[in-house]
Amino acid sequence: MRLGLLAAGGLATIVFADQASAQEADKCAGDQNACQSIIYVARQYDTAFNAKELATMGALFTDDAVIMPQAAPPVLGRHAIENGYQETFKTSGSQHVVTVTEAHALGNGAWAIGEWSNEGPGPNNTTLKLHGHWGNVFVQESGTWKITMITWNMFPPSPPQ
Repeated sequence: MRLGLLAAGGLATIVFADQASAQEADKCAGDQNACQSIIYVARQYDTAFNAKELATMGALFTDDAVIMPQAAPPVLGRHAIENGYQETFKTSGSQHVVTVTEAHALGNGAWAIGEWSNEGPGPNNTTLKLHGHWGNVFVQESGTWKITMITWNMFPPSPPQ
């Protein structure tokens, strides 16, 4: 199974800092500590994606996680998700950046939405600028927040550069 589209889509992820910025905290509803933990998981995702760290990526998901990619069948379970990322990492860029526009945490569950961007290979050794929207569901397992579902879309790529 090929998840090349997964390279562009993604998870509620933000990079660079270990704690939610004031701007990100403004996007949180419900339990603020849980919400900030969700944003932290998102940062871990982006960091692992950009470094192409397969084991770290897999550890962020529940065993029964689901990815609902645009224009492709669902990817069911952590093992299948890891296999998909392994394929994705062969051609993906390392500029994956996501912004969180909303995050809601209630009890042992949470959801977040936002925008993502990345770069991917284009025709004739060019680079395509990719971007779209995403939505994720998180659950708490043994005190750790994990991703249980991802869905995303992609806008038509910008012209090659």
